[in-house]
Amino acid sequence: PNISECRCITLSAPPYLVLSVNESWTKLTGYTQTEVEGKSLESLLHGDKTDCFGEWKKGKTNNDNETSMRKSGDYSEVSKGRSICETNVHYDKNGRDFVDFVCSYPLISANNETKHLLHVCKELSAPDIINGPNSSGFTIDFLP
Repeated sequence: PNISECRCITLSAPPYLVLSVNESWTKLTGYTQTEVEGKSLESLLHGDKTDCFGEWKKGKTNNDNETSMRKSGDYSEVSKGRSICETNVHYDKNGRDFVDFVCSYPLISANNETKHLLHVCKELSAPDIINGPNSSGFTIDFLP
């Protein structure tokens, strides 16, 4: 794993409670591991500019390039074994907004069950937003 990647592991069922985050994630968000354990990603990162309540995103999964409609912040497809990537405006602990590119992956057990999800995120800079993040193999939707 790339230690500079921000990583968060959640449960695979709503409200996707946080189990663990790495040091890069804590640096990006300003939260400590202790502060986030047992809280939902939505309660930690969402704010006024986050596109998640009532608007549906048209996106592609990076498994098969099928187009699907899903609500941003809904990881039910990931819980079923499909990875997704999206961009959104998130907020750190101090209320600073940032554009976050997040790919979410199922963590599948030896019994072929998805009990946890891995969310890998990167704060996008202005050039990333204009030209797309340097992430070959992903299809992303940029905010308008």
